[in-house]
Formats: sequence, C-alpha cells, structure tokens
Amino acid sequence: MKNLLLGASLALLLVGCDNMNKKDMPPATPPHKDAPARDRAPGDMDRRSADRITPEDQSESAADRTLTQNIRQQLVKNDRLSTSAKNVKIITQNGNVVLNGEVVSEDEKMWIDRAAKSTNGVKSVVNNLRVNP
Repeated sequence: MKNLLLGASLALLLVGCDNMNKKDMPPATPPHKDAPARDRAPGDMDRRSADRITPEDQSESAADRTLTQNIRQQLVKNDRLSTSAKNVKIITQNGNVVLNGEVVSEDEKMWIDRAAKSTNGVKSVVNNLRVNP
C-alpha cells in the first residue's frame, strides 16, 4: 500500500512538471557581463566573449554577411593558403570579426588577420586562430 501511494505521488509530480509551460517560468535575468557572447548584445564583444563565439553567433544583417563573404573571398583566392586556413570560421557581428580555427603556420595566421582588418567596413578583429603544423 505504501509503495502504491508513493508511486501515485511520483506519477502526479511528473505529470505536473510535464504540464508546466513557459508562462510559469521565472522571468529571464539580464546576462552578466561575462556571459557567452550569444547571450549579449552583438556590439558588446570583448576578448573573453570572443573566445566563446561560434558560427551560430553570425549576425543575419546584410552588412555583416557581406563582410564575412568579402573576407572569405580573400582567403579562397590566395593559392598559398592551406585548406585549413581557407576554412577558418569567420563570425561577424556589427562589423566586429572573430576568427576561429586552425592554420598550419604563423604566417597564415598573420595573413588572415591582416586580410580581415583591411576589409572595408570591419571595425575590429579578434584573432583566435591556432597554429597546428
């Protein structure tokens, strides 16, 4: 009898949790300054948050997509870059660019950094590229 009562109580608890909807959830609190970049306003990028930026954080604005495309075209056109260098992640938010991925040399890392910085419209570049020969 005790097990039956315990089982019924547990079943009611699970049904109650399953029926909870978003309006029953507590309100969201504003993100902390050290929150991942995707939880912050796009213009609030700093080095710590840029370390956690992923391609999913790419802005959908036409200007940011164009900046990313222009940087990518420079990489693809350079026959001296390795395949890994041509495939680095380029994430743009409000003109701020983050470079993630691996390259085979320090020269590639510096070339990609300069290419991004020299692209018209880029406000800042955070270079998180790693050299992995």
